[in-house]
Amino acid sequence: MIEWWGPIIHEYHAGTESNGFTALMTEERLTHVGSVGRARLGVMHICDENGDELPVGAEGEVFFKNGHQFEYHNDAEKPRSSRNARGWTSLGDIGRLDDDG
Repeated sequence: MIEWWGPIIHEYHAGTESNGFTALMTEERLTHVGSVGRARLGVMHICDENGDELPVGAEGEVFFKNGHQFEYHNDAEKPRSSRNARGWTSLGDIGRLDDDG
């Protein structure tokens, strides 16, 4: 798309729960192929299956700290299961952080 339309593409990744939001501009996309960008809402952390934070480069579940807290209509258990012991929230996505975040 960038080759076709030029450097006007902006990409983002988020859920309707608004617990976190990532974005990147064309220039970042060209140097970080496959990235969904840096966190623009919340602080992103990558955690293992126990909810413990993993080092840079390790793949795990994406959690956000300081994003919006959310609830689901008529389902009090589901949002509880989306939080780790620190209260960080996840929508179940898998990812990793690089040295640039």
